[in-house]
Amino acid sequence: MPRIPESPPKTLTDEEVTTLLALPYPYGWVVRLGLATACRWSELCALQAKDLQNGALVVEQPKTGRLKRIPIEPALAREIQGRVGRLVPFSGTSKGSFTKVVRRISGVEQFHPHRLRHTAATRWLEAGMNLAAVKEILGHCSIVTTQRYARLSDDAVRREAERVWSRTGSLTGSPRS
Repeated sequence: MPRIPESPPKTLTDEEVTTLLALPYPYGWVVRLGLATACRWSELCALQAKDLQNGALVVEQPKTGRLKRIPIEPALAREIQGRVGRLVPFSGTSKGSFTKVVRRISGVEQFHPHRLRHTAATRWLEAGMNLAAVKEILGHCSIVTTQRYARLSDDAVRREAERVWSRTGSLTGSPRS
């Protein structure tokens, strides 16, 4: 198989996330749900309030037919419990129009719903969630796919190295400074 060229994670910046979350309903709500679940657009549009079971959204993956369980933060779970029917008022075929409207009203020119998935996965890794858990939430069959999908940013790798250095000192034998 040919090698897939390495590329930086296609994630949203903190500023872009803040801007997108401030959008009026239903756009800000869809962004919030996308960041909380890392669902694909088709999965997001199919979510229903009844899919919330024991603090997790149970989602059937259109690509594989397998079920995945996505843990939901308690505050968001309470919001979902107060709803009936579909959680996202868009169809699976409206991704393009949704994207255009969000770009226009937010000014985030590189927005695409799939970037919510990449952003969520990357943020979970950077917050300390292990790769196997991220793989399960994303519904990947292979951890290799997850590694390609949710890479740590260079800044996150640097912060982690500095954290280790501050706790252990030098790992190369040089004295601590």
